[in-house]
Parts: sequence; structure tokens; C-alpha cells
Amino acid sequence: MAGESLMGFALDPRTHRLYATTHTRSLLLEYDIQAGRTEVLGSIGRYPTRMVECTADGMVYTFGEEGRVIRFDPRSRELRVLDAQLPGWEGDVNLLTTFCTVVGHDGRTIYGVSTAFHIEPRKRMAEVVEGRKSEFRPGYAFAYDTQAGSDGRMRAIGPAGGDPSASVGDLQLHHAITLSRAGDPLYVSARPDAPAHLMMVRTRDERLADLGEMWGDGDEGYVETALAATTGLDGTVYFGGPRKSERYARDHVRWALIMLQDGCWG
Repeated sequence: MAGESLMGFALDPRTHRLYATTHTRSLLLEYDIQAGRTEVLGSIGRYPTRMVECTADGMVYTFGEEGRVIRFDPRSRELRVLDAQLPGWEGDVNLLTTFCTVVGHDGRTIYGVSTAFHIEPRKRMAEVVEGRKSEFRPGYAFAYDTQAGSDGRMRAIGPAGGDPSASVGDLQLHHAITLSRAGDPLYVSARPDAPAHLMMVRTRDERLADLGEMWGDGDEGYVETALAATTGLDGTVYFGGPRKSERYARDHVRWALIMLQDGCWG
């Protein structure tokens, strides 16, 4: 669309349709690859979300600015705000979203990490840039079962960093999540001026496990955060993001590609 940038993407390989969210108007789009046709499905709120997912039943899910789950049914063409909300809408939080989600091997559960903010002034993101102040609030690992009742069921698994007292800031945004070959979500949780930790959601009991600090080889320093993640066909998990070490100045960003062999977390 003219004047809009694209934020989140999801592909439904069964119907050959691509779904995307946009900035600045916070729209949900559908692109029919075979027909070469784009349709605006509707508004999803005042703030653009980066995440949209397709589940195995063909439903499309995204999130509003208060963390409400929004579902699009491609068959009925209904776009509906559900009675389900990301964990973290508490205190003075006035923006709740997620920067990373992944659909589990069951095809019905969406895992991710919520990110909560207090933002002033509370206006559309595109309307205010200079002078806007964003303060971060604690996020949570979550599991959303899309088929548990008419609105699904949202479950908070635990504080995103595993420690409810951990401070939150720019690097604490969770941008990347992937599944192990066994189907357990893995993501990286940053720590202020310290190595990031590898976190795992154990799907068998939906508990959060802290798998420890993420260090590079030799003098490569430690991983600060992860901005991308994927899993290879052999089960190797890959994270990419900035690293910090005594060898390199922080203002000269060096990047690390961390490769974790399948099952190395025990």
C-alpha cells in the first residue's frame, strides 16, 4: 500500500496467501499470491504490531495495542477482537505488544514474549516522534492455545528473563524466538551490561528454564541480545545479534552468529 511500511509477515502455504501488518495505519493485509491481489482486511488498532501468525486450521492471529488477541477467519472473512490478552497489562502500562512469536509443533499454540511500555504522549506512533518518552515494563513468556474455547486461552508462563526483579531496557526487548527440533521454544533474554541468557519454554510442563549465559569463543565476548533466530533441518539453532568484549569498543558494533547443536541444553 502507498505510504505504508510492512511490519509482520506470515505465510499460509495451504492457501498461498501472505498476511502482513503495516505501519503507520496499523492495518492487516492479505495478499493472494496466485491471484496477485492485495486486500485490506481492517484496522488492528492505533499502534502497529510486528507479529502475525497462521495456525494449522488456517486462522490468522495478531495483537492490538493493549495486547488483545485479534483473529481473522479467511473463510468467513471476519476480523474479531477476542477476549484474550497478553500478560503484562498492569500498573501504568498503556502499550502491550510482542516482538516475537512462534507457532508450536501442535499447530495451535502460539508462544512468545510480551513487551509492556508506558508511553507519553499516548498518541498514534506516527503522530509523535520527537519528545515521545517510552519506559519499559516487565515482559512475560506466554502460551496462547488458539483452540481452547471460542476465544482461546492465554497463559503466562513466567517473567521473560526468569527473574522477576531483572531490570528492563532497550536491550531487553525480545526480538527472536525459534523452536528446537523437539518443539520447545528458545529465545534470548538480555541483561544490563552482562551476558544474555538462553531461555527455553518446556512444552511438556509449560515451565520456563534458564539455560545460562551466552558467550562467544575465545575473546569474542558475550552476546548482548538476539535480533534473529531460526532452526536448521538438522536441529541446529541459530541466533544472531550484537556482542560485547574487551577487544571491541561498544560503539563499534560486532555481530555474533551463535550455533547451538540440537540437544546441547541437556
